[in-house]
Amino acid sequence: MQKKLRKINYVLFHLRKYFKTSNLLKIYKVIFEPVLTYSIINWGKAPSYFLEHIKILQKNAIRACIGLPFRASVSSKSSELNIYPMPVLYQFYLGSFVFKYKNEFDITELVRSSRIGKKMGAFIPNWTHYRSRIQAAYTGAKWYNQVELEVSDYLNSASFKRSFKELLKGKLSSI
Repeated sequence: MQKKLRKINYVLFHLRKYFKTSNLLKIYKVIFEPVLTYSIINWGKAPSYFLEHIKILQKNAIRACIGLPFRASVSSKSSELNIYPMPVLYQFYLGSFVFKYKNEFDITELVRSSRIGKKMGAFIPNWTHYRSRIQAAYTGAKWYNQVELEVSDYLNSASFKRSFKELLKGKLSSI
């Protein structure tokens, strides 16, 4: 995957001589983002040494599209252009996965008690192997149980993806 993203970065870098920034951003959304988000719910919780390379490649692609120097910060520009960093894309696609398959999770009473009473939540498989624990079935159930109240309101709405993306965009601008 890193090899493919590097090739796309190379193409974007050389295309900036011929295209405007707006067209380069469209090319980024059409070519780079699908490769970045392909099966992201399975590898989004990979070890940080793997994810750091992908984050750097994404920042370099954004710099190539906008025309920023090599060491310039991308975080403020990416929020203005509605380009989400890889961890936010992971949250979005994992949330979409949970929304799509929320009826497939075994909803049970959670063991921990609270002042309110028993809390209902998704059953988390008792997987101990690291590779099993980064898969979507495990992380999705864990995410479902730890989801914030404002997101849980969207889980039952028909416009979940749009509402959830707006929520993530608001959190991104507050960072």
